[in-house]
Amino acid sequence: TINDYLNSVNDTSEGQYFLSQQIGCEIVTNEIDILSLSISQYMDRGGMYPNFILDYYNYNLTTGKQINLDDLFIPNYTASLNKTAKKIFFKNFEAIGLDFGDQGFKLTKNFAITAGGLVFLFKQGEIGPHASGSPEIFIPYKDIENLINPEGPLSRFTNKNP
Repeated sequence: TINDYLNSVNDTSEGQYFLSQQIGCEIVTNEIDILSLSISQYMDRGGMYPNFILDYYNYNLTTGKQINLDDLFIPNYTASLNKTAKKIFFKNFEAIGLDFGDQGFKLTKNFAITAGGLVFLFKQGEIGPHASGSPEIFIPYKDIENLINPEGPLSRFTNKNP
């Protein structure tokens, strides 16, 4: 939850020291009853590479609940969504040095809802060396329209509005 995240940022327990730390929050989307936030952290512990973390949080402002991928799509959407995302990902990025492990390409759960589509952001080191950064892909709703739950939050941004 957002509270867990804020508590972790303020954690001063042993091992949580920084030479420099910056935290920021931006509104990605605030439309209809959906709020998407990006919370960034830059942390320098004096190692070879400083850490930069960007997490997305999506909320239904009517219910106050956090929105996850299962809330957005019809049942059994995962394989089709990953297939579409993989096509977009490898079109946009050189795959050299990226490692999706034995299970192959799999989307991250770090996503933001926008008016035109979903943004997925892999964290530094999640699929490749730290130096490869944080690959991000944008999936337009038109590319996944058949997966969108017509009763879910994304219906507000598509023609599937009930």
